[in-house]
Amino acid sequence: MKELLMCPPKYLSTTIVNNIWMLDLPQKEREINLDAALEQFMALYTIITNHALIYLLPPTPGLQDQTYATNPACVLPHIKDKTAVISHFRADGRVGEEWVALDFLETLGYTCYTPPAYFEGEGELKWIRDNQYIASYGLFTSYATLDWIEKAFDAEIIKLEATDNYLYHVDCFIFPVDSDTILACKDVINENDWELLNKELNVINVALEDCYEGITNSLRIEDTIYNGVVHDESPATIHKNKALTEIASTLSLDSCFVDIDEFTKSGALLSCMFLHLKR
Repeated sequence: MKELLMCPPKYLSTTIVNNIWMLDLPQKEREINLDAALEQFMALYTIITNHALIYLLPPTPGLQDQTYATNPACVLPHIKDKTAVISHFRADGRVGEEWVALDFLETLGYTCYTPPAYFEGEGELKWIRDNQYIASYGLFTSYATLDWIEKAFDAEIIKLEATDNYLYHVDCFIFPVDSDTILACKDVINENDWELLNKELNVINVALEDCYEGITNSLRIEDTIYNGVVHDESPATIHKNKALTEIASTLSLDSCFVDIDEFTKSGALLSCMFLHLKR
């Protein structure tokens, strides 16, 4: 059974503006309704616990983004012994999350390592198969850290430069569906890297506009792809939902859309709320 880590949004806040999505929202529209956020979190948690074992990280006062559990660490599944790389945050307001995650992971038996430069966890490093990964660098993660992970842990990483400020983590434009297939946005990947991805994998191109709506910020469990939606669905969101449903269908998979609009105020989407512990 898949094992995941989540963190309840007890202290979720948008007081510290640390990404461009938040900057685009007027302050009033950024204000978090904590009751609604907790309700949405519990609805998502309830759905996923039917199919996976979920550990809950205790929320910590003062860590406004701690509920986005994909960022404080990344577990390396190609290593048999439990191994995790802890994050080295660059974004304002996020320092401290990594130390809470480190303590928790160590209680679960993980050996944790700290990288030499900026790194934002699983949101920036996606496992494909064996010792192969896809990662992005340039905005919140350093190329030097990815190079260090390759050398220190005998990994092979396809490194993609993050060039769109709105797609600042690799999960914003890459989604590994399985060990052979990924969703990827050609519009933000240079030609050489695009050719490399297509040599290694079955690549399904997704539209840039659908990436802005979170088509790659998805979670697959068993035969279902989970993705986030908002209460007031725009035409762009409807287009993204239709595109993902059609892709899932061609792969003989189901799709499930879950309301997470309180979390989009932080510039976050569904995959941001999960850290893979066991695949």
